[in-house]
Amino acid sequence: MGPGSRKESERTAEAALGLFRDFGRCTDPVLLVYDPDNAPKQYADTAYMLEILDNAASEWEKVSGIRFLILDPDSSIEDDSAVLPQLQDGLVRVSWLPTDSFAGRASPEYGPIDAAFGYRPFVDGRVELSSDAGAFPDEEVLKRVLFHKLGHLAGLGHAENPNTVMYANPYNRLRHPREDDIRAMQVLYGPPAMPLTPSMPFDEWLYHVPILATQSLRNRLFQPTEELEHGAVFSLRDGGISANGVGQQIHEISETTPDGKLLRFNLGGIDNLDGKDALILETQWILTDPSGYEYKRKTVLLDCAAGSFCEGYYWNFLNTNILKTVPGTWHIHIIDVSNGPGEVRTLLTMPLDVSTIP
Repeated sequence: MGPGSRKESERTAEAALGLFRDFGRCTDPVLLVYDPDNAPKQYADTAYMLEILDNAASEWEKVSGIRFLILDPDSSIEDDSAVLPQLQDGLVRVSWLPTDSFAGRASPEYGPIDAAFGYRPFVDGRVELSSDAGAFPDEEVLKRVLFHKLGHLAGLGHAENPNTVMYANPYNRLRHPREDDIRAMQVLYGPPAMPLTPSMPFDEWLYHVPILATQSLRNRLFQPTEELEHGAVFSLRDGGISANGVGQQIHEISETTPDGKLLRFNLGGIDNLDGKDALILETQWILTDPSGYEYKRKTVLLDCAAGSFCEGYYWNFLNTNILKTVPGTWHIHIIDVSNGPGEVRTLLTMPLDVSTIP
């Protein structure tokens, strides 16, 4: 077997197992030290960043026996990955650096083989986040990237199963660990203190849909029109995120759905509604994946003129290439938050079936 074929077989094995091909694990709690130098402006608040880091680390702790300890921030800590294992300090530096086209990079550092374990335990490591301000447009993207990179730091490779947070090319940007992620992490670190069933959605992470708003309000927003079969529709877009128009209306994503399209959600129609008063609502638009976990959200202020639908509101929310990797029923939830946390109401829940076989 030539060098090229051996390399390909190793990549295949790594993807199938979901672990690094050179087996290893951390035998002690992972010590994370955040270096705030070079942080993009929107993440300059160190306390805010520590909260995001803690959030990412705690998700792995909830599904396995791994433990992370986040130490005090330190700008003076150096990357000692190039020195001998016995000279490394055991501190994993989480820092901001130019990372070319990557949002982030992470890798553990192996120590010498331990005869008692039969493998080389991790003794150090690093996590590098892109210092490019455009790499993380919002904190949800940063949370997902950090969570994915901490998986690598713990010993997980890229997975072959698309319904995992460790899947790549395309990165599906799922939130929260899935069954294969959990099983792989438990192979390395055992189960968590509170037992869970890897195949069942974790209730703490499920999005719980609020009670319905009044029927009259929902009719006002989503009544069908002559142009649109429903007051709200999904459609495909060829252009960029500012492309106008409804586009090609769809009811599901299938194998025949074109790749590389933007999926758009359109809120309403264009016909007149005589006698209807003006309406202003603060809303949250929430996308949930087939597991029932929140994928992303958007805040939208609906300012609807008297006698008309709330027209012109839309969300270009996901590329068809990514949707095709996670089959099942996705949902858009439109939530009225105008009256504060105690009066949150659901205006619309709309399903979209993805029937692909990745």
